[in-house]
Amino acid sequence: MDTLRRQILTVPNILSIARLGVAFTLPVLAWRGEATLFLVCLILALLSDAADGWIARVLSQTSILGTKLDSWADLALSLAVPICVWRLWPSLV
Repeated sequence: MDTLRRQILTVPNILSIARLGVAFTLPVLAWRGEATLFLVCLILALLSDAADGWIARVLSQTSILGTKLDSWADLALSLAVPICVWRLWPSLV
């Protein structure tokens, strides 16, 4: 069990899971009109997206699960961001 936990709870996977959580938080922030907090969370999510793959390779923590988590988080962000931008800044869309 401990070995399985160490294989799943790697730094890159935790970053991807956090990014997935942010993707579901962004619409809430947009609907509440929290533009500044929305942008801060979005920037952090984008930075974690850039970092997780690099960290996985450097720490030799690449995995199939990590690849899937990264893809799911990317998809969730890709779906959430345009809707949120429309809600916060309709003139941009």
